Amino acid sequence: MVNGEDRELIAFCRISINIITAEAQALLARISPKKSVEFRLFLQWLKNKANPLLKALYEEDMKGYIERAESAKSLLQIAISVAALTKIDSA
Repeated sequence: MVNGEDRELIAFCRISINIITAEAQALLARISPKKSVEFRLFLQWLKNKANPLLKALYEEDMKGYIERAESAKSLLQIAISVAALTKIDSA
């Protein structure tokens, strides 16, 4: 269940970052409708700060998927071994 909780935390963080970014962009759009150079530079800075964090969250998701796949692989190897032993034992 630890992996399940981690995934929920990562999803929550991703959603929160997206909400904050969208709200900041909406606020800045109302304040500076002319889209001045400073406004565009600020938006670019905001995107640059959010992207590495989102990338880290996606990497954590991928690590979780890889761990679950490795766990499933191990369980399948055990199941194959048990099936082989059962077949040998019954012969």
